[in-house]
Amino acid sequence: MLQNDDNMITISRYDFEDIFIYAERYDLDLNKSNLFSILNLLPIYSNRLSMKATHVMISDMKERSHDKYRVNIQPILLCDKILPILVNSENQVDLPESVTVSKIDFETILICAERYAIGRMTYAPHTVCELINHHIKSLSIDMIEGLINDIEFNKDNDCLGSSTIDAPVWIKTLINLKQELQKREI
Repeated sequence: MLQNDDNMITISRYDFEDIFIYAERYDLDLNKSNLFSILNLLPIYSNRLSMKATHVMISDMKERSHDKYRVNIQPILLCDKILPILVNSENQVDLPESVTVSKIDFETILICAERYAIGRMTYAPHTVCELINHHIKSLSIDMIEGLINDIEFNKDNDCLGSSTIDAPVWIKTLINLKQELQKREI
């Protein structure tokens, strides 16, 4: 699932696409007319996305650009800058099974994916928690602390999703993050 050196992380393309789409949705939901970090990463990683992932992102952006109440994205900005990048990546064939990204980009994508997934009652929380738990040793202390804060905040506000399905996964991830942080502080 993941290999890493100090500055680069290799993750399966399928996991990368999942968290990239979640991160893109998080950024689109928060976007206030400027492109945030995930959409800025799109030109770098668009050639690593499958046609299916590309179509999902195009659909997300078109849908959100018409929904004034959910998001305030300038449709011209989307059409002029983002959609052409995605359309050009639709022709990808024979993509590798893994994607190598910088550790900083990985953490940016992962934290946005976590913030999108937390509180949802879909497969997203399980995918994101699995990735966090699997890659926990490669995460920076700042990233671990940020994830702990996010999960604790949502736990305190009873916003972890289903109490029988999603919340236990987030609680287990929270425990693992705290244990990893404690190991590093020793």
